[in-house]
Amino acid sequence: MDAASSPHAFSSDLLIREAREADLPAIVAIYNASIPGGWSTADTRPIAVADRLAWFRAFDPRRRPIWVAEFQGEVVATTYLSSFYQGRPAYDATAEISVYVAPQQQRRGIGRRLKQWVISQCPRFGVTTLLSFYFDHNLATRRLNAELGFETVGHLRDIAVVQGQSRGLLIAALRIPPPTLQPTPPAKVPAETTADATAKPAAAADQPLTWPHLA
Repeated sequence: MDAASSPHAFSSDLLIREAREADLPAIVAIYNASIPGGWSTADTRPIAVADRLAWFRAFDPRRRPIWVAEFQGEVVATTYLSSFYQGRPAYDATAEISVYVAPQQQRRGIGRRLKQWVISQCPRFGVTTLLSFYFDHNLATRRLNAELGFETVGHLRDIAVVQGQSRGLLIAALRIPPPTLQPTPPAKVPAETTADATAKPAAAADQPLTWPHLA
């Protein structure tokens, strides 16, 4: 799911890179920090790093990668692509985006930057439909998705209970055109020189007609 942030006070020192297994404790800590707020995950209790190890190793840098964002050498956010509908092949071109930002780094535009990054990378992975699932009371994600061109395509009302409150789930989709192939320019035909034109025999249409001799 998504945890968005506003565009204010964004630092250009943010480094986005592929996540390494050594980043897993930071990734889990950021995720666990999102649970008490009740805005961006349906988990209600913290998870352990060991419980996420198989989950982390299932990411594929060639198709469904996971990234982290570093600020001043510290991992402050994570984002990743997940296969839709348990990865059934007919949905290979559809993926879900998730973004989590450490609480102390929120409202600095990091969530926006990460989502823009993922959108820009989607053509590399053959993703033409990017889905964002988020609680219907998460107005920050709703605004950000709208600004980035996502369209709300579904609303599952009152399907979750978060901190004693009934919440719905919104589904937003962004259509991403596949990379266009550059047309091959036509081959250049060498210009005919005067010598070539002189040496070439006349075309058949220019030859004089000869009639057979009739006895």
